[in-house]
Amino acid sequence: MSFFLVFVLLTITFYDVNSSKLRFDNHKLIGLRPENFQQLKFLNQLQSNPDFDVWNSIRGLDEEIDVRLSPESYDEYKKIFDLLGIVHRVKNEDIQSAIDYESWQKNFPFSFKKFITITNNSKYLNYQQVE
Repeated sequence: MSFFLVFVLLTITFYDVNSSKLRFDNHKLIGLRPENFQQLKFLNQLQSNPDFDVWNSIRGLDEEIDVRLSPESYDEYKKIFDLLGIVHRVKNEDIQSAIDYESWQKNFPFSFKKFITITNNSKYLNYQQVE
């Protein structure tokens, strides 16, 4: 009976831990490229906003900055970027799908890596490589 009780408690504990993970459904990864010092200064000021999540350091002009934005904040920031002429592009439409895919790959019992490299039709392989 005590073994069953411990099992149930552990199951509930792990379930609770997994259910409290942050999710980033429909959050976008945006690449920003400041082209002048005013744009660079503005982006530096945005770093203090909690909804402007910079993934790499802002180093200088003409270097791309990766930023995670929620679906709601993306619409607002896009208007500002357009108004200020800050070059931007969406690098990933849904960050959560990339996180889920990576998690799935890590938890899968075997790797498809060898299979994928063998079936790559875009690369020429000689006879020794095929064997």
